[in-house]
Amino acid sequence: MGAPLALTRFNVSRAEIGVLRVVASAVVTIYDTMADGTAAVDAAGNVQVGAVKSTIYTDRSGIVAKTNPITADTQGLIEFYSGTKSVIHIQVVATDGTKYGIPWFHIENKFKVEMSDYPTLQAAVDALDNVNGGELHIGAGTYTFSAGALISSKLIVIRGDGIASTYVKMTAKDVDLITILNSDQVEITGIRFEGANLSGVGRGVVFKSSGYSNIHDCWFDKFPSWSIDFSDSIGDCVANRFQRIRSTGNVTGGGIRLGIGTTRAFHPIFNSCIFTTDVAISPVDVSWGWKAIFRDCTFESLADVELIYSNGYTVGLTVEDFWLETPAATGTKYLILAKAGTNLAWCINRGHIVRTHASITAAKIFKSEGATINLEFGNFLCQLGGIPAGSDDLVFTAGDIVILRGGRIIKIGNTDPKEPGITAGDWATIYREFSGSRLKLPSMTTATKTALIDIRDGDTVLDVTLNRVQTYVFGGWRDLNTAP
Repeated sequence: MGAPLALTRFNVSRAEIGVLRVVASAVVTIYDTMADGTAAVDAAGNVQVGAVKSTIYTDRSGIVAKTNPITADTQGLIEFYSGTKSVIHIQVVATDGTKYGIPWFHIENKFKVEMSDYPTLQAAVDALDNVNGGELHIGAGTYTFSAGALISSKLIVIRGDGIASTYVKMTAKDVDLITILNSDQVEITGIRFEGANLSGVGRGVVFKSSGYSNIHDCWFDKFPSWSIDFSDSIGDCVANRFQRIRSTGNVTGGGIRLGIGTTRAFHPIFNSCIFTTDVAISPVDVSWGWKAIFRDCTFESLADVELIYSNGYTVGLTVEDFWLETPAATGTKYLILAKAGTNLAWCINRGHIVRTHASITAAKIFKSEGATINLEFGNFLCQLGGIPAGSDDLVFTAGDIVILRGGRIIKIGNTDPKEPGITAGDWATIYREFSGSRLKLPSMTTATKTALIDIRDGDTVLDVTLNRVQTYVFGGWRDLNTAP
């Protein structure tokens, strides 16, 4: 039988997890055993120690170094990240000088942990199994943090007791609260998240190359920048779902940003969400979003701003059963704006649009600026606080192919419905499926340019000043060379 094990140290084979409970105020030294060639146990069965580990880290990202040794807090907790999964040794020296430990101690991750047992949000997340996941329960109460948490494991659930009971607050204005990195199937629910309410770049939840996650029944309030953001991902984020999300009070950002550059949210779905801003920033930026779906959502702003904004490269956008509202007095912005770029296959249907200020002179519902859009837009009701619609309610540009169905614009207090005024650029193709409409097209200098306007029920075309227009009336095409 070999010599007895020297119980002066314990060994950790998954030290990247990073949170241990030892002895209050003890000094803990991490040794780089095995990585430097030292065997963890000698032939006699005694624990061996390698060199003191030169670098440990404050978090799993491995960016900020931490001093080694570490002094435990008054609860006996230490936190560190070794940057390796190889076996290391840890020596614990109590305040009375006693050295002790348990040989081959293995950190067991828990399936469920309580936030109240951990000093930081990161420590609680790291206590969960990085292979099989688990649940972090954040009970009723207010939890204030100055540092965020990085989730890089799959199957993680962060569950609060509801937005009226669980409050998680971030005090730092330039720190993201939660970052989901290279992870799948993360669920966050039942929490009211609150930012620093200061100008800065701090965000609520940031997705980086992560998919198949679900955030539901949460409220994001007063974040310096965006509540939920995909813009700095290092790859596509696929099939994330959001239900019953409320976003309010952002200082310099909005509710949702789907992408920027070559990174994007691919096929995100939003159901029964409310996006509200008080400042001149769009509540929802769909730039670089692919196949995004918004159903039964509300988009609001107190400022004169685009409520749904695309800076380009938005493909397959669906917005259905929506409510868009702004009480802004100026009304210079279009409520939905598609700027220059490749915007394809948009479907915007069954909405209620409200511009309540009395000075509003036009609905300014949608504008395409040099984009290429196959757009279906219809079955909406727009209420105005000022005079009825003008010719720039819907504005399309060259190359747009548009189907319009059943839109109505009314002045509050006036039951006489009006069709939207429409402006279309050269070569725009518009298919109309309702009557009584107005259509205005710009002058064309070349007679060979043709705007094709399919007006299916013999509608009257007004305010047309073109060299050549063809309109489909009573079963056949005919030319309109002057305004009727």
